[in-house]
Amino acid sequence: MIPHPGARLPAHTVQDMHDVPWIAQGECTLTPPGQPPVHVRYGWLPCPPATQACDRARLLRHVAQGWCGYAIDTEALPPEGIGWSYAGRLALIAMADRGALGVDATRADWLDPSAWHAVLRLYDGAPPPPSASARTCAQAWTRLEAADKCLRTGLREATPSTHAARTSCLFYPLPTPPDLPELVAWGTWRG
Repeated sequence: MIPHPGARLPAHTVQDMHDVPWIAQGECTLTPPGQPPVHVRYGWLPCPPATQACDRARLLRHVAQGWCGYAIDTEALPPEGIGWSYAGRLALIAMADRGALGVDATRADWLDPSAWHAVLRLYDGAPPPPSASARTCAQAWTRLEAADKCLRTGLREATPSTHAARTSCLFYPLPTPPDLPELVAWGTWRG
């Protein structure tokens, strides 16, 4: 059995992985109601195009292994406390010191607002108001995808039960690289 990544936090920090071409990285602390704080590491890195999936997998495996100290199979579901997402030629990877974690990232300009509304109507059941910007819609999308990753269910269409399950997660925005304002990222955590 693989231990939770937080059970084997390495002595080094994210910044000590000098061979990783970080664009941005950091740590944040979540405060779930009535529970001890949760520490989350995250990082953005350049990622080969989707056609080079083996290079993407190798890079994520390297980072995840450096963070938690054991090999990660990036072809399978990530271990409960690790999550990753791709946004074009960037990858976002995050690790919590305990609990389940899900992250998602996308570009706000991936779809126009009307297309975002159609997608959210199907998967969220309650799309934002018609006047909502593409960025507002992209934030709603990344929140629901991060929740389904945290719940380890895969993306699901909107139903009362999916909505109830998603609300069991603690949502938090993840900072994006400052020179890439079109990016949106959210994380979810559940203890």
